[in-house]
Amino acid sequence: MSSTPRQVLILAGGISHERDVSLRSGRRVADSLQSHGIHVTLRDPDASLLSFLREHKPDVVWPALHGASGEDGALTGLLDFLGIPFVGSRADAARLAWNKPVAKSIVARAGVPTPRSITLTNETFRELGASGVLASVAEELPVPIVVKPAQGARRRASHSSTTRRRCPVPW
Repeated sequence: MSSTPRQVLILAGGISHERDVSLRSGRRVADSLQSHGIHVTLRDPDASLLSFLREHKPDVVWPALHGASGEDGALTGLLDFLGIPFVGSRADAARLAWNKPVAKSIVARAGVPTPRSITLTNETFRELGASGVLASVAEELPVPIVVKPAQGARRRASHSSTTRRRCPVPW
């Protein structure tokens, strides 16, 4: 018996802001697998997904989802809980990687050099004033300076600047 899966379900699309990227990723994975003779079903995750999985029982699920719905570990945790094989990181690893400050801390503890950084809450910006906080932080960090949300990879929420005078505002 071959260990190559005969039926692969690729999940692509979803509801995140990165839906288009996910659809392209899913299509590329599907094309590659099909070129190797593997039967592929490509579908959007939706309210009918769980009944679809029970009915069709794919050999493996390949999540090609971007953003929280595919990268925060929730989906893979559910698949694992239901005993459905999937491609990708376990849910606990995905949850740790999804949170940038936590992931940075883990990587640094493993001895991997990381750039100097600081994690601040929205409340810090509100209570102390965003302009003052950003100006103080910008004085201490080398350029370019990047401001990103702690969770997620949304390009729309990421800001960078190559000068201290134009330190990015995180909203």
